[in-house]
Amino acid sequence: MNLVLNVYTDDCLTEVKKTVEADRLKIPYRVALYVAQSLDGMDFKNNDDVFNYIIKNLDKVDKVVKATFGLSETEMECIDLMEMGAVAVELYKWAIGKINSLRGENEKNLTATA
Repeated sequence: MNLVLNVYTDDCLTEVKKTVEADRLKIPYRVALYVAQSLDGMDFKNNDDVFNYIIKNLDKVDKVVKATFGLSETEMECIDLMEMGAVAVELYKWAIGKINSLRGENEKNLTATA
């Protein structure tokens, strides 16, 4: 897994201040509990299903992105939504795959690509 985000100098997103990378997700414990509970019984058939779920849970995505990349609240304001969306989709695909593997389920839902 290789996750990459650009942090721009301001919210106009014209100049990259820095690029942050992570080779794994860092998920705070309470966020992990919430994600596991909220995914229970969900049936994701495609990326649109994952994206719609993410939109409803952006506060959790923020916490994971901050922890994974070590970003401040100010830096979070200077991230491109489309770049963050790609990271969020990978996060949930990974989480869904992990939960399914713990349950012993076959690949009826989306599974991690990483």
